[in-house]
Amino acid sequence: VAMQEGFVATGKAKGFDVKVAIANDDDSTQLSQVESVSQQKVCAVALNPVSSGPSAAIVKALNTAGIPVFTVNVLVSQTDLEKQGGSVIQFVGADQAQGGQVEAEQAIKDLGSKPITVGIVGFPDSVTTNQRDEGFKKALGSKGSVKTTVNGKVDPNISLQVTTAMLQGNPDMTVVYGDTGPATFGAVQAVRQLGLSHKVAVL
Repeated sequence: VAMQEGFVATGKAKGFDVKVAIANDDDSTQLSQVESVSQQKVCAVALNPVSSGPSAAIVKALNTAGIPVFTVNVLVSQTDLEKQGGSVIQFVGADQAQGGQVEAEQAIKDLGSKPITVGIVGFPDSVTTNQRDEGFKKALGSKGSVKTTVNGKVDPNISLQVTTAMLQGNPDMTVVYGDTGPATFGAVQAVRQLGLSHKVAVL
């Protein structure tokens, strides 16, 4: 929301008519939105991809329409982009590996001498979240272990379900790391519903 507000405000200040479309984490919806935008003769598109792989086709469609593409927040799969023959002008986003590193360091700080057994509620279809996870694992190192990763699909309800199953199957788990906002929200709900707030930390 903050990113959207900043984008709209800055665009308006620079003289752009900014239009925003929300795909609600659905690849097909995002593709339809981009097809609609392509017909409106916009001067550029700032794309926050839903998934890293499928978004390569979206970039290519915009390239074909002669519309410059800037990507924000989520990386497009470079391999898929090369296969499609697509190109991006520029990517703007955070250092995802460092983000994961900070999360791991916080877990180590918070838990101290307690065992750190982690379950990740992730989104393997995104290069961005995969980088975040790798940064987390690297920083955790020998001070803890990652038992499993489940796919929350950037959906709080699905994240609730998969986190519940993960915790029930791993009673020794002490940390759940949600690598997206919806994953973290679902994980918090799962921990509360299972009565494990005293035992399991959610990052």
